[in-house]
Amino acid sequence: MESIYNKVDNLIYTIDSEFIKFSDCAEKTGKFEYYDFFSAIDQLIELVRRYSLVKNYNDKLVQYHHTMKDLFETEAKVIFIEIIEKNDNNSEITVKYSTYQLDTVGLIDEVKTISIDKMEYKSMYQNKNLKELNKNTTPIRMSRYRVLKNKCKSESDLISLIEQWGDTMKIERLFYKIHLDNLIPGYYSGYFEQYVKKLKKQVKNLNHKINRNKEVKLAGFKSHLSIEQAKELCRLLRGEYIAPETTESNFAAVFINQPLPDGFNTVEWIKKQKRNKSELNKKAVFDLLKIAGVDLTKTDLPTINSLICGTLNHGNWNGNKGIKTESEAYPELKEIISKL
Repeated sequence: MESIYNKVDNLIYTIDSEFIKFSDCAEKTGKFEYYDFFSAIDQLIELVRRYSLVKNYNDKLVQYHHTMKDLFETEAKVIFIEIIEKNDNNSEITVKYSTYQLDTVGLIDEVKTISIDKMEYKSMYQNKNLKELNKNTTPIRMSRYRVLKNKCKSESDLISLIEQWGDTMKIERLFYKIHLDNLIPGYYSGYFEQYVKKLKKQVKNLNHKINRNKEVKLAGFKSHLSIEQAKELCRLLRGEYIAPETTESNFAAVFINQPLPDGFNTVEWIKKQKRNKSELNKKAVFDLLKIAGVDLTKTDLPTINSLICGTLNHGNWNGNKGIKTESEAYPELKEIISKL
């Protein structure tokens, strides 16, 4: 199963990297390169469904669901088209474009005169009045993805079906194969930016900790777990206690008393308190280490900060309060580790 987890983790890494690249592109700091988010997420869903890993990656898939809803279903721009004048002598029509944008108030009007090929004008415009010409005009609706793409530095005129607004069925078809917990119904506008901001913050924190680890030459804890047991423990904790994208080799390094390998990424602790879902269960991380045979003392707190990082409260454990164990998660963790 290790190869399957690695495959899923690598795919998640690629998708997240492409979301960041697309965001940078829209902010004029990068060039547009087409990436098929639909196909990539569909591949991810097929993998987690086939190998019964939906629970492990539930939170990440929920984030993808909301991000795709925002990018491809939020109506960010609508252009209403009205022909207001026609000139039969010059084969010209004058068109009024009234644009509504999500980030503006009211309509923005623009009028353009367009020259039409004479044969085309004769067949389509000459014998019709303005009411008839405007009868079948429909608004051009643009998704947030399309609007953001238009801001990118791009030499490509690629127009893809997935760029069109309102492709609800395509997104629904992506996620109907699996059941996800904690889906938030409603309006998702702005979720993409929030998600990318979170990703960039995680990358920044990880890079900072990687550099710090290299400087002080940190090593993992001395525990009674073998490398294989630590990897198996990673598989069992992933998605509920630690981030779904945590790799087994990275997690195992925390429990092996050897210098951290190059490229070590701090393990992200995600276990929440039962009574307060917005707060991390900080005691549980100490329970995990204690049950695994790590000799915890107050002097170990800086090492824990470097090896295991939470996403709330800047991910730092309060060393002034010392180390407290036996949280509400202790029995479950003890049972998990006893079966390794």
